[in-house]
Amino acid sequence: MDELEGEVPAPGPPAVPEIDPERFLLDGRRDPTALLAVWTLRRLAWPVLGLGVAIAAAVGQTNEITGVQDQGVDGLVQDLRSPLAGIVVALGLRLLAALAGYALAYRLTTSTRHDGTTALSRSWRTANDRYHLTRAFQSVRWTRVVRLAAAERLGTVGHRFQQADAAIGIAGWVALAVAVLALLRWS
Repeated sequence: MDELEGEVPAPGPPAVPEIDPERFLLDGRRDPTALLAVWTLRRLAWPVLGLGVAIAAAVGQTNEITGVQDQGVDGLVQDLRSPLAGIVVALGLRLLAALAGYALAYRLTTSTRHDGTTALSRSWRTANDRYHLTRAFQSVRWTRVVRLAAAERLGTVGHRFQQADAAIGIAGWVALAVAVLALLRWS
């Protein structure tokens, strides 16, 4: 009976493992600065997208938003001159941030090494492992814990990035509200 009287774990979600943010940042100030700059670009896409949708709705281009067509470079230039420019720019920002974040995370994977049986299999396995590790590192580097450690390492510059992140977050919600109102009003 005494065995059953022990402490019962509290119900709820399982505990989140702790992340050592320094493991996901390279030494110096360059990597944290690049990480926070790319994060800022990534976050900036949402307010730009919201305003782009609002402008397209106000001008009456909502039918073209849903129809994505492969028009090549000429079509892209035409979209940049149209009311859809905000949407195109937002998608470009997200793509650019994803590629830059991937490139920054790749540098962390160069320390991993795996032995294979042949030169071909070893290089294939290493490339495959690096690809998966890079994706994982990129996701961890986007977490708030790692971004806070990067900002702390940068001091005043990091504090400015945090302020910009907060302002962009608010702008994103305002842009979403404006986009919804524009779609309701002009659709």
